Amino acid sequence: SPPPPTPAPPSSSPPTSSSSPDHDKGAQADQNTPVDLPGGGLIGLGLALSIAVLLVLARRRRRARRTPTGRLTPAENHPGPPDPAQPGSVIATLDHAVQRATHRHDTEPDEGEDEDVLDRSDRADALPAGRRRVWPPPAPVITAHTDTTSQALDLSATTGLALTGPGAAPAVRAVLATVLAVDARYPAQAVLADPATAELVAGSDDFALQQAPGVEVADDETAALARLRTELARRTRLRDDHQLDADLHPDESHQHRPGESTEPVQLLLVAARPSPPHRREWATLLDQGRAVGIHALLLDAHLHQAGDFTYLTLDADGTITAAHGPGTEAVAGARAETLTPAEADEIWHLLAAARTPAPGQPRDDTTLDDQWKADDAPGDRGVNSDTAASAPHDTARTTTANENEPAAVVQLLGGVRVHAYGSHVRGLRARAREVLAYLAAHQHGTTADTLREAVLPDQPAARLHEAISYARKALRTATGENEAAFVVAESGLYRLDPDALTADVWALEDVLTRARTSSDPGIRLEALRRVVRVCRAGAPLQGAPYSWAEPVAEHWRSQAVDALVALASEVREHNPDEALDALAVAITWDPYTEALYRRTIALQRDLGRLDAAQATYRRLQANLRDLDLEPDPDTTALLDKAPVPQH
Repeated sequence: SPPPPTPAPPSSSPPTSSSSPDHDKGAQADQNTPVDLPGGGLIGLGLALSIAVLLVLARRRRRARRTPTGRLTPAENHPGPPDPAQPGSVIATLDHAVQRATHRHDTEPDEGEDEDVLDRSDRADALPAGRRRVWPPPAPVITAHTDTTSQALDLSATTGLALTGPGAAPAVRAVLATVLAVDARYPAQAVLADPATAELVAGSDDFALQQAPGVEVADDETAALARLRTELARRTRLRDDHQLDADLHPDESHQHRPGESTEPVQLLLVAARPSPPHRREWATLLDQGRAVGIHALLLDAHLHQAGDFTYLTLDADGTITAAHGPGTEAVAGARAETLTPAEADEIWHLLAAARTPAPGQPRDDTTLDDQWKADDAPGDRGVNSDTAASAPHDTARTTTANENEPAAVVQLLGGVRVHAYGSHVRGLRARAREVLAYLAAHQHGTTADTLREAVLPDQPAARLHEAISYARKALRTATGENEAAFVVAESGLYRLDPDALTADVWALEDVLTRARTSSDPGIRLEALRRVVRVCRAGAPLQGAPYSWAEPVAEHWRSQAVDALVALASEVREHNPDEALDALAVAITWDPYTEALYRRTIALQRDLGRLDAAQATYRRLQANLRDLDLEPDPDTTALLDKAPVPQH
């Protein structure tokens, strides 16, 4: 259905949706809290929440395009593209802000919990899966902050908002980023009236801005006005034909109705520098356009003289030093949200990564069959077929009690849990549990500063020592080992004491290393089979609401999935069910990687299991749809190809 003609009024709710009431409460409670950025910019939590969703989408899209090879090489040998949330980056800062605002990270013990698997319903990471997109989108606003309050000036209430002063372009960047980043049913669009305006808004090289989805740069002011006239006429026609549906319909239930337009009518934000001959035309178009979702930010030091526009004058840091027009008295003297060019560039790049359609990856008929032989490439050791066929397919649990193992274990596979003698450790505070999880993920230790920055950013060192103390207390109570340190500091590094507790990911690292380094085919095959058993516990750090979790999880995910593909390749011909099982575990670990589904569909097809192949394809479709992607045509074609006989 077409979107409603006008945006929703500004409110305290965030520009994204979750089915979790706890998420909504947490986000609303901090909605008016500004976030200071490393380069000097200032934005609100609304943009931070949108960025958190975009970050998840970008990461999952990158995984969707990956092709596991089955080559068991160390992760550092194929690191892939850098994560968007690099330490110290704007994206990382905003992600940290969302974690602090939307997740309970209290100091109270979790005595009432039956187990310490973290609740996954309120994570930003859970939003894209079946997410309910926002509609109508939040109204485009200029938001300004004081020490105690935040005020918003609604662009839809003006015929055009003119900004002047050294802070004008930074403020436009912040509004533009906030509008474009909203995870809306119909993502907003922006028109920059000419290349000079684009360069001014970008503040440097405008290439990244122009690559952001939804951004259009007109050739000149005349072309921009013509574009607006055409768009205004289209929207007016839809409104007059009663095809601009102003009712709101949930994505899940709304069905197209006769008479409704199928034309998209996104919120449109215009940035321009009106020349004197065209100021009256700009005023007229924008006055008519605001009723059908067209709004403007104008950069001109002299527009207030024309009397047609509301205007603000901003200092370099965004402080509003002068204001004229309805509603502006509320923001006078406050500091508007701003972005520096470098800060905005990170956001433009993230928008492109999260929303730009993936390029096609053509494959010929032999490519898939060749992929099954990837393990036989130089540097990998195969296994003779007799060994593969006769080796047992052990599906036993991965963690069995061993009297020589420590009493306590930190489990990161399938969620974050801390157990002692098989039982949940009671009284373990949230920060203490995160410290244990981080140290379990870094077996060889980490510095105090790195640990604090990951777990307790912007907190004094005393809070880290406090969290470690609480962890020791809970573990000593649970194990009865009152002299054990559990967390030790040696040579300037904090690490877990392997004599007092262990972690399941350490076993995963060990078995991956054995599979990679063994020259004995039988030992290698058994190691690969043990990878399957270990991975059945679940994906690493699943559900963990930690900003550091995804890059760490990706380290294990990429290696484990390659090992699972290697096993499937080795046993495919003589034990296809075991190969399918290994691929199923791999898909559980990485449900967005299309190449895993291709391998599965091809094998199911070759075995004559066409219904299973169709079901696998439908699952792939559903998962990619959450990322606004569709299966590659070559994947679809696998369903119609003739089976390849099994030997």
